Amino acid sequence: MAEPAFREAPRPEELAQGDLLESVEFLAPQGRTYRDNNWAKGIVVSHSCDFTKFQSDEEKGRKNLDRIPLLVAPVVPFSSIGDASTADHARKGRVMRYFHLPAEGPLAGEEEHFVDFWFIQPASVFELLDISRLASMSDEWQSRLQIGLDRFFARTEIRP
Repeated sequence: MAEPAFREAPRPEELAQGDLLESVEFLAPQGRTYRDNNWAKGIVVSHSCDFTKFQSDEEKGRKNLDRIPLLVAPVVPFSSIGDASTADHARKGRVMRYFHLPAEGPLAGEEEHFVDFWFIQPASVFELLDISRLASMSDEWQSRLQIGLDRFFARTEIRP
């Protein structure tokens, strides 16, 4: 039987790949410019070791740590995808742009959600640490997320 998508409690690290964050500000294209007030749940997509390296540098007193980002992607509701066919294909893993999240754990009682890889962006670790973590993905789902990211960036089918 498959693991649930989210662990019962967040991982002991302060930030890890697959952490679901309550509300992150994402830049969104609008015409020929960007508006910077699109707030959505977010998923940390950087490897967990990137945060561990940040902590190590912080302990060593390294300067300019505000310039070291982690990558986050918005979590969008099913209804925002636009058409039912695309959403259905995304749910089945056929649209590399989207990674399906079931309506369980912190998303229970809500519509299905998807991680939208098109809008991955860097965010300051300090900023992310100020955002409430809703949950951490289970080990199985963290692996699925990594495969989804590999597929998205390689633009090819990658099997576990």
